[in-house]
Amino acid sequence: MIKKIIFAILFCLIIAKVDAQKSKFIFFSDENNSSFRVYLNGQKQNNFFQRRIEIDSLTPKKYKVRIVFQQDSIADIDEVIKLDAGIDKTIAIVEKSKLSRKVGKIERKINRSLFKDGSLGDEKKLKDFFSIQIISETKIEEK
Repeated sequence: MIKKIIFAILFCLIIAKVDAQKSKFIFFSDENNSSFRVYLNGQKQNNFFQRRIEIDSLTPKKYKVRIVFQQDSIADIDEVIKLDAGIDKTIAIVEKSKLSRKVGKIERKINRSLFKDGSLGDEKKLKDFFSIQIISETKIEEK
């Protein structure tokens, strides 16, 4: 009987510790006309385009993040971001510098030259305006 009680207490403590190790992402944008949706590992996280999204109760691991903008003419952002246990990670969607945009344009021209007809297939010409920047990583206080 005592073994069962000790086992039950240990089990509850382990569950409480695992639950306390959950993490979250906070995505935001202050840029005009940049409402977005977030996909984590291919799963849509918000139904409506927004300028601030908080995704909590995440397990610590690497996430494939895709940010899709409301304006179809703006290119999506694809990144892999590692989320550690018990961390709130705040990520800003920021406008790229002119130099960064020019480098991206040159890169796309090089990629086009790999195709015989000079195109990238059915891909539309998208404006590569935004990138992401990790603003803060805050350790979640244990209760």
